[in-house]
Amino acid sequence: MAIANAIQRDSYVYLYDERGVQICAFALPGSRNPPDGLVSFTANSVNVRSGAYIFTYNEQGIQTGSYPG
Repeated sequence: MAIANAIQRDSYVYLYDERGVQICAFALPGSRNPPDGLVSFTANSVNVRSGAYIFTYNEQGIQTGSYPG
């Protein structure tokens, strides 16, 4: 199922499909400093900043990678 929208609310990221139905929600990793949080999303993945790293998650909320960012 494709990601049509991703929204951050407090310490959670919510993913929605093209019909507006929530397909997933997951907690943000690590601490919540001002630059941390949702960075970007595509139809297949979501990027979240936590500290010095960017974490990538799939449409099921499973972490698929990380890299210094």
